[in-house]
Amino acid sequence: MPYRLPVSFSGEEDEEGEKSDKADKGGGAAPQNSPPMGRAISSHHVGHPSYHQQYMEQFQSIHTRLDTYHQDLANLTQSYSSFTTQHARDQERQRNHVEDFWA
Repeated sequence: MPYRLPVSFSGEEDEEGEKSDKADKGGGAAPQNSPPMGRAISSHHVGHPSYHQQYMEQFQSIHTRLDTYHQDLANLTQSYSSFTTQHARDQERQRNHVEDFWA
């Protein structure tokens, strides 16, 4: 499910950089590119990433780290399995050698 901004952000610029229809209603006198009356200019309006973009970048970063973690865990599990299998074979070989020696 895609991330949706809270209703309080509905007057922000959309992805193409144009004001949404919701922000244009009721202002009337404000020029097209200025923020609605009574609202401070958010960091989104001065070239910084939007909250949505920051959220998505952080989500992607966490997702990538989790993928790496799971891959590392799978590799370690495989290595451990190979090691224990080889160790068991070595012990069996050693047992057989000792039994042959004392037989």
